[in-house]
Amino acid sequence: LLVSISALLFSTPGLFTRSVEAGGWEVTFWRGLFGAGLSLAFLVARGKMKHEFAAFNKMGWLAAFIWATGAIAYIQAFKLTSIANVALIYGSAPLLSALVAWLVLGETPRRIVLIASAFAFAGVVVVAQGSLGSSNLLGDVLALWMTVTVAIQFAIFRKYPATPSTAVMIVSSLMAIVPCLIFGNPFAVPLHEIAILAVF
Repeated sequence: LLVSISALLFSTPGLFTRSVEAGGWEVTFWRGLFGAGLSLAFLVARGKMKHEFAAFNKMGWLAAFIWATGAIAYIQAFKLTSIANVALIYGSAPLLSALVAWLVLGETPRRIVLIASAFAFAGVVVVAQGSLGSSNLLGDVLALWMTVTVAIQFAIFRKYPATPSTAVMIVSSLMAIVPCLIFGNPFAVPLHEIAILAVF
């Protein structure tokens, strides 16, 4: 049940991204702005804003930067390739998480994880082969980078559990909107699309 719910929730960003005419940079800007605002309101409501940002250190900055690049790649991938391709590539997350955990944390992956990861990796190879020579290839590469950032984040929070996750989310969202102002035109997005992106 939880896996099904996770898959359903994961598919919704693609639907939201494709449901608006706004480009990837514009979608990333509004998604980051609303996400940072809601996360900040959450911290304020719980009275933990000072605690979270007081614990924000070098690993927090690293995690935020990596997550920001992943967030940008995530939205651009949905604009440049199919939702199915992004979902299939994201299926390699267990493989990449196991690999990063082995390299960074020294954790030896279980056999069942390796077998499942091998199937997931095979799926990624099939998707990539189908995109060779097409405009989908860049989107697939961005989807893969997004998945890599998820694996790296997993390792960072495992190795440094004191890293404040909500503060990382806020800072990464603000980082992600900076290039959007340079390469996009977020304030030209119609109000009804901004309302859609606010839900997203």
